[in-house]
Amino acid sequence: MTENKTDSETEKQSEVLKENISVDELAALSSLSARRIYQLSKEGKLPKIVSAQLPTVESLRMLFQHSFRESEQTRRERLALLKVTRKSAELEFKKEQKKVIERDIARNTIISFAKTYHAFVKAALESESPNALRDKLIELKIDEQKIGIIYALSLEIGRDKISRIESECAKAASASFEESKAADAIGAEAA
Repeated sequence: MTENKTDSETEKQSEVLKENISVDELAALSSLSARRIYQLSKEGKLPKIVSAQLPTVESLRMLFQHSFRESEQTRRERLALLKVTRKSAELEFKKEQKKVIERDIARNTIISFAKTYHAFVKAALESESPNALRDKLIELKIDEQKIGIIYALSLEIGRDKISRIESECAKAASASFEESKAADAIGAEAA
C-alpha cells in the first residue's frame, strides 16, 4: 500500500508540475547557464532537449543526481588536493631535516678530521719528536744518562702540550655545540 501511495504522490506531483520545462526555466532553477543545460543534455546527464524543452520530472531527477555526483566528485578532488598538500608539507619537512643531517654530517666530518690530526700530533709529540731528539743526541755522542734525562723531559713536555691541546679542543667543541643549539632554537622560533 505504501508503494501505491508513493506512486500516487508522484502522479500528483507530476500533475502539479508542467509536463515539460524550458531550457531557460531549468537553467534559472538550477543556477546554471542555458549553455550548461545543453551540454549536460548532450553528455546524457539530462534528457534529450526537443524544441528547447525537457521533461520536467525526469530532468529534475537527473539534475539532482548529477548535482550529487558533482558534489561527490568535488569532495574527492578536495580530498586528493588535501593529500597532495600534506605530502608536499611532509617533503618540505624532510628537506628541512636533511639540512640538519647535512650539518651533522659536516660536523662529524670535521670531528673525524680533527681526531685524525690529533692522533698525528699526539704521535709526533709523544714518540717521534723525543725519538728524533734522542737520535740526534746519540749522534752528537752525548752521555747515555743525559740522553735518558733529556728524552724523559721531552716526553713530559710533549704530553703536557697534548693535554693543553685536548683541553682547548674540548672547550671549542663545547662552544660549537652550544652555538649549534642556539642556532637550532632560533630556527625553531622562526619556523
